[in-house]
Amino acid sequence: MADLRLQITTYYHLESRPQADIYAAMNNLRELAELMEQEELPSLELSNVYLEQSSLFHKLGDQRGRRLKHRQALQMRLLCLGANHPSCVSLASEGLTISQDDPVVLRAGH
Repeated sequence: MADLRLQITTYYHLESRPQADIYAAMNNLRELAELMEQEELPSLELSNVYLEQSSLFHKLGDQRGRRLKHRQALQMRLLCLGANHPSCVSLASEGLTISQDDPVVLRAGH
């Protein structure tokens, strides 16, 4: 797990990130999330991994993946901190913004 974290940290220290590096970071984050999910314990660290995955999906233009990972991050934060915690409220409001920006969601609402 330490090697995955080092690779992810290295990715974020790069000035320019080619698309191939984004895919490599996605793979590293997926492996890290799988390791954490095997522990079957809710954690803020796993919530942060989901948020990073959401951000990378956004960079790749995958709104469905972005929404899914954002939702997972919010669920994990709610389990760890409760609904009244400021970071949960903030994350929930960001999720509403993501849904409003998605043309598929807007069409389905009409």
